[in-house]
Amino acid sequence: MPSARQHRLRCRRGSRVGPYAAPARADDLSGLPPAHLDVGELDLFRDENVACAHRLMRAGVPVEPHVYPGGIHAGELLAPDAELSTRITDYRMSVLRRALNSPPTPSTR
Repeated sequence: MPSARQHRLRCRRGSRVGPYAAPARADDLSGLPPAHLDVGELDLFRDENVACAHRLMRAGVPVEPHVYPGGIHAGELLAPDAELSTRITDYRMSVLRRALNSPPTPSTR
């Protein structure tokens, strides 16, 4: 297994990254595990996240996308006690609980 330093160097050189690490860069998204994507409406990465969710859906990957109205990038970290932040955090925890307590989905890869 490569060290963290080797991984960083490899990424800087522009080597291919596997679809599990960067699905947006993959040509074929079929066979990836179910995905949960959430992004704030005002996040600079919103359109990229929504496009990735659409690509995953077209490839037959189960996707649970969420765009939070009024949300900003990492807003739940900047204001953790805000109503939207607690909603985001609670929902992410429920997604993790469901994922960790459900049987694995069969892979086509």
